[in-house]
Amino acid sequence: MRLARSEPRTGQRARVAGVISMRTVGRAQKTLLIVDGHDRLRCAIAHILSEAGYAVLEAASGAEGLRLAERHAPDGVLVDLAMPGRSGLEVLKELKQRDPTRDIRGGLCQRVPAGRPR
Repeated sequence: MRLARSEPRTGQRARVAGVISMRTVGRAQKTLLIVDGHDRLRCAIAHILSEAGYAVLEAASGAEGLRLAERHAPDGVLVDLAMPGRSGLEVLKELKQRDPTRDIRGGLCQRVPAGRPR
């Protein structure tokens, strides 16, 4: 695993699944896992959260998210509701069934295309 800079770069950012963005803060740092198949959206959310002082783990699929959650035991998980393969709801249910990840707090998000009524 490698550490990624939290500053935005010019052009498209190269992201590797499971990259951790670290930012030094004066308090204990909370770790959040973002599971989303849309690279640009996941990257934008990761940047915002890392700027807010969180350590951020990223996964592009539900299976990868489950592996990262078991390995790193993040404080919270934000999962895309409509992912190919396992849905975000299925990922959260599976996290709650496993001992090492049972106590992780989770939330669902869903992308709404621009111009589409909510």
